[in-house]
Amino acid sequence: MSTRRKSSAAGDSKTSSSGLPRAGGNQPGTAMGILLGVASVYLSVPARKKAMFYMVWIVFLSLVSAFYDFDTDHSYWTQKHNIFNQYGVKIGWFWTTACVGPFIWYASRGTNPDKDRSLWDLSRLVAATGLWYFAVQVFHRILYATSRCDIGGITMGRAECATKGGKWLLGLDISGHCFLMLFSMLIISAEAPALRAFLKTTRERPEHTKSYAQLVNGTFIAMFILHLFWDFQLIISCLYYHIMFDKVAGAATAVGCFHIIYRILAARGILLSPLGTDKKSTVAKPAAAPGAHKQK
Repeated sequence: MSTRRKSSAAGDSKTSSSGLPRAGGNQPGTAMGILLGVASVYLSVPARKKAMFYMVWIVFLSLVSAFYDFDTDHSYWTQKHNIFNQYGVKIGWFWTTACVGPFIWYASRGTNPDKDRSLWDLSRLVAATGLWYFAVQVFHRILYATSRCDIGGITMGRAECATKGGKWLLGLDISGHCFLMLFSMLIISAEAPALRAFLKTTRERPEHTKSYAQLVNGTFIAMFILHLFWDFQLIISCLYYHIMFDKVAGAATAVGCFHIIYRILAARGILLSPLGTDKKSTVAKPAAAPGAHKQK
């Protein structure tokens, strides 16, 4: 009887009571465990439902902004030159790749010993970066093509307009901030289920995940914090900047780009589906990268 109890206790020590991994016996502290639990619940909302919610949320905030004129100078948080806008939102894609990229890599490496699988998992973020860059360039071209000088018409450039004392009238200024923040949040939500796959591997093969547990937990928390930051900044952008069409167009573009990557490319096997969402993959036998089944 005592032998069985010891064996059972030894097996249970592989994971904490909350189901979070122990890295070589280093269980996440109470605060970290609570934070991971909250983050897991918050990021577990399916990206499709989250996309619908944020589209409605952006429309609602835009309506509030249309009927009430908010002063951008009344608070430091709403000014364009505040530190969070300059070094947060304006380089937002850097923060997205800095948080999501390492999480994808460590969760994939901890779940599958096959390094090729990890590289293919990162390809989703690479594709997202390409779509983000392309969309931003299109936004800039649309803005330039639809803007004009009040004294020279559309044939005069902005610099020439300023030289002649004219006023540059902005055209269709699709919100790049709404696009970036919503796109980033949808990607975070789509990649978050990899934590479940990692935890499953931790229970089945703790010796393999032991060196990755703290890295996966840390990057997962980083994604959670970034998501909360985007939530706050999205409210600021919707209430204080742009007209409704600009914001809705930016958000719709984000949903469209997300759909291309996760509902078309990944669904058709061109890209791998995120860990924890592909029912065909298992942690016991790592999923091979596309094309690997052709090799003998």
